Amino acid sequence: AAERLNGAKLQLEQSQQRLALFSRQAATSRIDLARQQRLLEQLARQLYVNGGFGGSLLSFSLDDPEGFLRGLDQLTIANASQSSVVKEARALASSLKSTTDALAREQQRLSTATANLAAEQANADAAIAQLQSELAKLEEQQRAALLAEAAAAQTASIGQSQRRLQRAAPHAV
Repeated sequence: AAERLNGAKLQLEQSQQRLALFSRQAATSRIDLARQQRLLEQLARQLYVNGGFGGSLLSFSLDDPEGFLRGLDQLTIANASQSSVVKEARALASSLKSTTDALAREQQRLSTATANLAAEQANADAAIAQLQSELAKLEEQQRAALLAEAAAAQTASIGQSQRRLQRAAPHAV
């Protein structure tokens, strides 16, 4: 029972450590996702206000082919930047979901480990109580046996003393 109790305590301790780790990971993921959310909100405002790009990027002129190519390059860079913001936000959201799922599973394991520990503690307490009861019975039996032995020895001693007295009594008169 003691070994099972120690095993349950160890399982509980390990579960608590994993729970703390997943909690820290979830907090970090939430912070990262909040930062990414702000970037996405800025991106959404930018798209709403001016089509997603600064005013200079929107003025393509066929009269200036070099400026037109620069504008396309800037448009490509802006698109790549927007795409990376969305991809990173998606990855962070997925990571947060995985972490919160792992956290929920670990909370369930912790609950189970706590219940197991309580059950093992109850089993150990019951085993100790039973052993103490048996020990008390043994001690009681041993005391009774010792008392019976002492009574028998006393009876024998009294009997022996009476026989000596009877033998000695006829000579004394």
